[in-house]
Amino acid sequence: MYLGNLPFEEYLITLYLTGHIQLGNDLFIDKLMVRFREGYRLHYFGMQNGDEKYLYK
Repeated sequence: MYLGNLPFEEYLITLYLTGHIQLGNDLFIDKLMVRFREGYRLHYFGMQNGDEKYLYK
């Protein structure tokens, strides 16, 4: 587990999006949390169904 390992980085992002870890003032977290709940996915971590609906490119 190290930064630069994309599945690990997305694991950390998932913890952040679900409120398990918190960082300073993030202006975009509320919008990202809504998109995450709407079914947008990460590229490497979690379920994949091939619909290309990702939080980021």
